[in-house]
Amino acid sequence: MIMPMSRAVKHNSYLKKYMESGVKKMIGTEREVEARRVDGSTFPCILGMSEVDNGNSRQFVGFVRDERDASDALLYNILPEHIANRLKEDPSHIADLYGNTTILFADIVGFTDRTSLMSPQELVVMLNDIFSRFDNLVDIYELNKVKTIGDCYMVTSIPCNELEHDGCSRVCRFALDL
Repeated sequence: MIMPMSRAVKHNSYLKKYMESGVKKMIGTEREVEARRVDGSTFPCILGMSEVDNGNSRQFVGFVRDERDASDALLYNILPEHIANRLKEDPSHIADLYGNTTILFADIVGFTDRTSLMSPQELVVMLNDIFSRFDNLVDIYELNKVKTIGDCYMVTSIPCNELEHDGCSRVCRFALDL
């Protein structure tokens, strides 16, 4: 593990005290820290230390786990892609104001009753089929899929430009085709 000398001295002191006393404060724990790349940029990571006893000797293993991929996956899972990208670039600006838009929430009536006897695989296949059809209609009517959560599907008519005023009719045609 590469660390500044000031940290290395503290780290070595901790390991020496641990070897003498057996009191664990950091061994087996993890903590989130901000790490710095060679190019100077920073990223959140998980820092941890483990002890390995192979009979004749004890070894200490430090690890760093980059949490960027996990946080990106979560971000893209809960937000539309363009909003997630904007949030990563500038966390102070993720919302826009539209004077004219239409929002549709589609929910499958009786979903719980219908699916209670299905296997998880059958449920995934069914939802994938339904939502793939919905996605195709979103493309046809040039709408914006916001998110799919469970059996709920959310679509907006966020205008492509300020002169566009047919969003409501496009969402209505979409709804009729559902």
